[in-house]
Amino acid sequence: MRRSITSETRQDAVYEISTDAALGTLLLNASGPITIRTIGSLEQPLRQRVLDAVQQGGFGLASIDMSRVGAFDTAGAWLVHRIAKDLKTNGIEVRYERVRPEHQGLLDEVTNNTSNADIATDK
Repeated sequence: MRRSITSETRQDAVYEISTDAALGTLLLNASGPITIRTIGSLEQPLRQRVLDAVQQGGFGLASIDMSRVGAFDTAGAWLVHRIAKDLKTNGIEVRYERVRPEHQGLLDEVTNNTSNADIATDK
């Protein structure tokens, strides 16, 4: 059974968080521009709602669907990476769904650079 937890619009960026209890999956759908201009008002409420959903428990997988994301920049990739990291920290496997090639390149760049920075600061 699929249940919507929340949906919110911030400066034309829209996100929806829902669950699929049968699959034990947390579903995140993003649409619109995910850029430096939109993440300021998007980051805190989105991260909090994701963590609230995680605390409900029962999820082994999170699916982040980016098929409806329009404009996307490095700041947007950083936010998506940060949410994925929050999920992974809570033991949830993260899968990206329907990511445009140009968006995937930004996600890869942020992931690689952030991972290297994390390793450097952990020493």
